[in-house]
Amino acid sequence: MSTLRFPYKASLESRVRQYNLRRVDVRRTTNGTQLVICNPEFIHQGHSDVFRASMKVGRDAPLDVVCKIRCENFDRMRREARTYKRLEKCQGNSIPQCYGLFEGELGKQKVSCLVLEYCGVPFEGTLLHASWTFKFHLMACLLDIHDNGSQHNDITERSVVVRPDGRPCIVDLHWASEHICTCDRPTDINFHDVVPSIRDFVCTEIHDVADMMLLWRRRIVLYLTSRVDSKWAETPELLATQAPKGVSYDRALIVARHVVDEHRKRLAFRASLPFE
Repeated sequence: MSTLRFPYKASLESRVRQYNLRRVDVRRTTNGTQLVICNPEFIHQGHSDVFRASMKVGRDAPLDVVCKIRCENFDRMRREARTYKRLEKCQGNSIPQCYGLFEGELGKQKVSCLVLEYCGVPFEGTLLHASWTFKFHLMACLLDIHDNGSQHNDITERSVVVRPDGRPCIVDLHWASEHICTCDRPTDINFHDVVPSIRDFVCTEIHDVADMMLLWRRRIVLYLTSRVDSKWAETPELLATQAPKGVSYDRALIVARHVVDEHRKRLAFRASLPFE
């Protein structure tokens, strides 16, 4: 059985002690393999405490890793480990490489520790303002996850890190679930096309993430009390022809000017996004 050697200093102790955690996930390694964590540095606290560290495996060069440690609710960490197993083909590309789930005691606390590849720095800014190239690669990562039987369920800026080559990597899989994606790819993600209907698109997560990043042009605009095809929003005068009965032309034109102005701003924003 493989083990993880982790250095830890309890609050009342004067020195760092080495603790051995045993591997408990379904993936197997060579019997007796010991993974040694060196110089763990605390970097984040959320659903778990996250440390960046070096990990030695035999005489191989140390690996740059992330250790996610929980002191309660081990089921969530075990579920995340099962997700990594299910997404084994995605590891090292769309998601981090997983080196295993270990459980045991640090000090007098029972802990669960998921060891993952360190992939890069947290994404900064908003996905809405990311370059088209970055969005393309992020959607490729998400499609890869869906193609391998899962959906993430929480794609936000905090669940994306940037690899040294500038490409994204999706992390934080603790909310992921099994999923059979029925999208008719590759025709479903055509950047700059009119946004497809969610009823036609079928996969809610991919549709919502693509729409959130403005990958598609608007199909409709909201005008007075109606949903109007965006083709009528080229000019205020054209849009005013779609006003409901009983609305005066003057009021229809005033509202149309505002709607067309907002529509043009949205188009200008999309056009202003950098390619790289």
